[in-house]
Amino acid sequence: MKILAVYDNGGRTADRYTVILDSRHGELYECLCLSENCTSPQGVSQYSLCDYEAAKAGATDLGKLVSWSDVSETVQDHIRDRLTQ
Repeated sequence: MKILAVYDNGGRTADRYTVILDSRHGELYECLCLSENCTSPQGVSQYSLCDYEAAKAGATDLGKLVSWSDVSETVQDHIRDRLTQ
């Protein structure tokens, strides 16, 4: 799977990061929702579906679009691990 975008809501919710993937289910895209401490037993790391078109238009509250380098190495490593499982 390819990453289309990464959004960061600044920690307003437990799933701070939303990683949108290129796999679609109808109008929705698969996404990986993560907390900053996603590798912890108390962290968040779950797949979901989201409306990427609405996110691109600013019609959702996923936070701001960020670059890969804005995400911590721990979260980057976790994303890589989840996408290769």
